[in-house]
Amino acid sequence: MFWNNFKITLRSFLKQKKFTLIILTGLTLGLSACLFITVYVIHEKSYDHFWPKANQLVRVPMTWHFGETSMPSGSATSEAGVMLKEELPEVLNFTRIRPGYGIVLKKDDKLFEEKEFVYADTAIISMFDLHLVKGNPETALKEPNSLVLTVSLAEKYFGANWNETNVIGTSLLVNNQTNYLITGIVEDLPDNTHIQFSCIGSFASLNDYENPNWDNSEFATYALLTPEAAVNPTATIDKFTDLITKKFGAESVSMVQLHMEPITDVYLYSEFHNALGKKSDIRYLYIFSAIGLLILIMACINYVNMTTALSLSRAKEVGIKKVAGAQRDQLFWQFMIESGTLIFSAFFLAILLLFLLKDWFKDIASVNISTNLLIQPEILLPFVGLSLFMTFLSGIYPAIVLSGFRPIIVLKGRFSYSNQGKFLRKTLVIVQFSISMFLLAFTFVIFRQMQLIQDQNLGYEKEHTIILPTDKAIQDKKDVIRNDLLKISGVKNVTFASRPPINITSTTTVKAVGDENERQLISYLISDENYIETFDLQVLTGKDFQEITYPDSALVFMVNEAAMKFFGWSPENVIGQELQIWGRFKGEIIGVVKDFNFQSLKQNIEPLVMVSSKKQINFGYNLMVKLNKEANTPTNLTQIQQTWNKHAAHYPFDYHFMDEAFDRLYKSEQYLSELFVAFSIIAVIIAFLGLTGLAAFNTRQRYKEISIRKVLGANISGILVLLSKDYLWLLLTSFAFALPVSHYFVTEWLDNFAYKIDATWWVYALPAFTVIITAILAIIFQSLKAVNANPAQVLKNE
Repeated sequence: MFWNNFKITLRSFLKQKKFTLIILTGLTLGLSACLFITVYVIHEKSYDHFWPKANQLVRVPMTWHFGETSMPSGSATSEAGVMLKEELPEVLNFTRIRPGYGIVLKKDDKLFEEKEFVYADTAIISMFDLHLVKGNPETALKEPNSLVLTVSLAEKYFGANWNETNVIGTSLLVNNQTNYLITGIVEDLPDNTHIQFSCIGSFASLNDYENPNWDNSEFATYALLTPEAAVNPTATIDKFTDLITKKFGAESVSMVQLHMEPITDVYLYSEFHNALGKKSDIRYLYIFSAIGLLILIMACINYVNMTTALSLSRAKEVGIKKVAGAQRDQLFWQFMIESGTLIFSAFFLAILLLFLLKDWFKDIASVNISTNLLIQPEILLPFVGLSLFMTFLSGIYPAIVLSGFRPIIVLKGRFSYSNQGKFLRKTLVIVQFSISMFLLAFTFVIFRQMQLIQDQNLGYEKEHTIILPTDKAIQDKKDVIRNDLLKISGVKNVTFASRPPINITSTTTVKAVGDENERQLISYLISDENYIETFDLQVLTGKDFQEITYPDSALVFMVNEAAMKFFGWSPENVIGQELQIWGRFKGEIIGVVKDFNFQSLKQNIEPLVMVSSKKQINFGYNLMVKLNKEANTPTNLTQIQQTWNKHAAHYPFDYHFMDEAFDRLYKSEQYLSELFVAFSIIAVIIAFLGLTGLAAFNTRQRYKEISIRKVLGANISGILVLLSKDYLWLLLTSFAFALPVSHYFVTEWLDNFAYKIDATWWVYALPAFTVIITAILAIIFQSLKAVNANPAQVLKNE
C-alpha cells in the first residue's frame, strides 16, 4: 500500500511540475534558514559546557563603587581569588588569568606579537582539565618565566614536526628582555569557549604573584566550588562580603563588590564587560530563533495554500477513487505521504544547500559545517522530529480537505466553482506578507542605523590613521621616531598615546582637589603633547598640551565638556583647577576639549580626563600616524616600515587602520545586519513564490470568465485590475498588521543606541510598499498569459 501511494505521489508531482517546484523551493529555503539558525544557536549555547567541571566553575567579576559612579568589570583584583580560597571552604581552588597585552616572542631572528598570550596560575590546568601533550601538568606553570604553548603555536615556532623535536626545555625570548622556558604543550581549545589563548605564561612571573593587592581589576578570576556551593553561587559570595566587612570595614564593602556567575553563563548572559575573551548576547539568539520559526511558518503556509488551491484540480481524481471503493482514511494517508515526501525531500536539499554555503556560514557565524556536526543527535534528531511535525502540521489540513470531497458533487463538475478554503488561503497570504514586511522593515532600519554610525560626526576624523603597538624601548625614542616619520611626505602628524580616540575604555579614580566629595570613576587617556593636533580635537577654552611648558614633576590635565560639567565647573573657572588621579598624583587643568565620541555610539559622551606629563608614564602606548587625505597609502606604509625597522627592529611591524578598529566595535551589529538581509531575502522569495503560484492557479481557474469578459468588450487593463485588486487588499492588510509589530521591535532595538535614527512612518512604509508594488507587478505578469489568450480557443476547450 505504501509503495502504491508513493508511486501515485510521484505521478502527481510530475503532473503539476510548476507548482511542485514552487512548494519544494519554498520548503527548502525555509528549512535551510531554520537549519542554519539551529546550528548557530546550538553552537552558541554550547559555550563552556564541555569543561568536565563546568557545573562547579564560576567566574568572579566585580563592581567598583566610588562616589556617584560605579564600574562593573568582568575581571577582579589579584587578591580577590587568594582571599576567596583562604576564607571560604566552599572554594576548592582558583586561578587568575591576565592578558599579556601584546607580548612579543622571539625565536632565533623571528619576531611575533602574540595577542592571545595570557598569564595564569598553575591551577588553570587542573581546574579546566587542560590536556598537556607534553610536560608535567603539576609543575608546568609553577616556576617564574615558564611557558606553555598550544599545539598550533608549537607548530608555528618549531614546524609541523615539532613533536619529533625536544621542545620541552627550550626557551623563547619575551619582550626582548627575559627568556621563558617552555615547560608544556597543551591541546588547542575548541572555538566554543569564551577563554582563548595561544600560550600561557606562569603567573609567578608577575609581581602580583608575590604581592597580590586590591588596586586594579585586570585579572579574570575563576573559582572551583564544591558541588553544594555551585548550586547557589550567590550565597557563597554573600558570605565573602561579610568577611570583607569584618576584615576591612563597611567602607571597603561600599567600594568593592564581588559577584559569581556560572562559567556556562559568561558568554551569553553576563552583563560584565572589559573581560577576558569573547562575549555575545542571548537576545540575538532569541531574535534569530524567532526569525527561523517565522520563515518556517511561511514555508508551511506556502504548502498549505498551494495544496488546498490545487485540490480543485484533483477533485475529480478523489471522486473517481471514492466511487471505485477508496476509503477516506486511505485517501488521507495518500495525501499525508505526499506531504512527507515533499518535506523530507526539502530537508535533504536544505542540508545540501547548507554545505554549499558553508564558507559564507563560517564567515558570518564562525561555525564550521561538517558531516560530524550535522549528525550530532542534538541537531539531527530535532530536525527529523521537526520534519515529521511539519508533515503532520502542513499535511493534515489539505489531507482532510481532499479526502473529504463528496463524489456526487465532484463528478457533476460543480466543485470547481466552490469557495472552499478561500478565506484560509487569504488569511495565510496576509500572515506571510506581514512577516516579510516586518523582516524587511527591520533590515532597512538596521542598515540605516549602521549608515548613521558610519556617517556620524565623532568630533575627529577616523580615516587615514595607522595604529602601531609599541613597547617601552620605542617610547623612550618617541621624539626621534616622530621626527623621522614627519619627514615622509604623506605623513600629516604623529602622536603617542595609550588609546586612539575611537574606544577609550580605561577607567580610574579622579578627585577634584579641595572638594569634599569622594573620588569618582572616570575614563582617562594618557598622551603626549601632539594628540589634540593629530586628531584635530577642538579646544574650547584654555590651551592644549603643545602650548605649555611641562612642569618637572606634576601632571597636566585636559578634560572634555562632560567632565567639566560633572565636577560642577564652568568655562570661566575650570582652568587652573587641580585634579588628583590614581589616588595620589596631582596636576592642573590647562584646557577643555569639545566633547567627542570616545566610546561606542551606544553610549552617551561621558566625562574624560586626558593626562600628560614631561616624564614617561608607562601605561602602554600606541604610535598613531595620521596620513594626508591625498597620501599614497601603500608607498607611505613602506616608508613608515623602513623608519620602524631603523628604530624598532626588535618589535613586529603589526599595524592596523583606525577606521577598521572602529568598524570592529559594531561587529555584532554588522553580523545582525547581514543575517537579516539574508533571512529577509529568503522570506520575500518564499512569500513571492507562494503568491505567484497562487495567482497563476487562480488565474487558470478563471480562464473561462476572462474569455467571456473579453468577448463582451472588456479591455486588458480592466481585466488586470480585476485580477489584482483582491491581492492588493490582502497586501495592504498585511502592512496594517506588520506596522505596529515592526515599530515595537525596531524601537526596542534602537533603544540600545544613544545615537539613533528617527524611525518615522516612511521607514516602515518604504520597504512595505516596495513589496506591494513588486507583488502586484508579479501578479500582473502571471495574469498576462490568460488575458492575452484567444477567447475562442479557451471557450472551445471549456
